[in-house]
Parts: sequence; C-alpha cells; structure tokens
Amino acid sequence: SCNQNASNQKILDKSTMAKVIADLQVEEVKVNNLNCDSYDSSQVALKYLKEKVFKKHNIDSARFVNSFEYYTKNNGEIIKIYEDAIKILTPQNKKKP
Repeated sequence: SCNQNASNQKILDKSTMAKVIADLQVEEVKVNNLNCDSYDSSQVALKYLKEKVFKKHNIDSARFVNSFEYYTKNNGEIIKIYEDAIKILTPQNKKKP
C-alpha cells in the first residue's frame, strides 16, 4: 500500500491480524487433535502449520510478532482483534435477531 507510513510499515492491519489469528487457532486445534506421541512432534507440526498460515497471508513470523506486540501495547486493541477472530470462527455470526 502506498499510504502506509514508515513506522507502521511492518504492522498488519486489524482485519488481517484477526484473519491470521483465526487461521492459527484452526491449525492449533488440528495439532491438538493429532494425538502426537510427544510434545516435540506436536511442536514440529505446529511450526509447519503456522508457517503455512503466514505464507497464505504473505507475511513472516517476525511481522506477525511485531504486529501482535504493537496491538498488545496499544490500549488492549488485541482484545478487539481476538473478538473479530472469534467472529470469523463462529459460523452463526451472520444470524440477525
């Protein structure tokens, strides 16, 4: 994007962060359901799946971590991002009363 300022260049926007976090949650559940024999095996699987998520969103782990830290320090904005991630993961969120 042309209109990003230099200090925020590495920070993902909130919408992208929510999508990445939602995808990461899905992958963590997959790993937990694998019933790996060892903690090491599950960590290797999780690392691989995380990299897959980052690649899908055209980011790297450093950019995700920088963004996560940025939003955590900014008045709890990370909470709103997690709420958005939950909405992405909840199929019935489209229902209107």
